Amino acid sequence: MDRLDAMAGFLAAADAGNLSAGARRLGVPLSTLSRKINDLERDLGTRLLTRTTRRMSLTSEGELYLEHARRILGAIDDLQELMGASGATVTGLLASAAAEGGAFEDARPGRHRGGWFNRLVNYLKDLA
Repeated sequence: MDRLDAMAGFLAAADAGNLSAGARRLGVPLSTLSRKINDLERDLGTRLLTRTTRRMSLTSEGELYLEHARRILGAIDDLQELMGASGATVTGLLASAAAEGGAFEDARPGRHRGGWFNRLVNYLKDLA
């Protein structure tokens, strides 16, 4: 599972107020978004959303996750824009306070397509 993609899907659903509208915003089938959020919840070991046939609401964990997801995805967007504008490459070591199996488990250079993710990983290394 691509954690950033799942995080963006969760954010879209939360902002839209329901999974269907979130899926439309992302241009993906409802079943795809639902599966991504289910996988994310399973990986986190907690429910982020309470779903019924008529409504969806955030759990307290979902509200906390949403707050952090906004910041993380916003920082990635800012960094991508900065890197695109400057063409710069950042380098350094990554020090993470994430627990084992946490957000940086897949943050190894070369694991993701596109240079922006690798540039992000290198940028985060310098923040430590």
